[in-house]
Amino acid sequence: MCVFSLPPLIAQTQEESDVLAAVKSQLTPEDIQRIIDETTALKKAQAQHDSPEQLATIPSLELKDLNPNQLELPIDVTEVRKKYIHK
Repeated sequence: MCVFSLPPLIAQTQEESDVLAAVKSQLTPEDIQRIIDETTALKKAQAQHDSPEQLATIPSLELKDLNPNQLELPIDVTEVRKKYIHK
């Protein structure tokens, strides 16, 4: 099941902002710095290029691996509280 909201969740709602502010108010300066440091390290690791050895471990498909017959899947779309649910 896939649930998403329209419009996309790009902007924070006031409720989300309030929750984040409440959480941040309970963090020490050291906690905040640790989060910043961990985020910086994560972004740096994600920006690194993979070695040829690492890339070789990624599974890949060729056209011959795919079924040439189209598989039809029933899709039921329901709107629940301004969210669309695909089943």
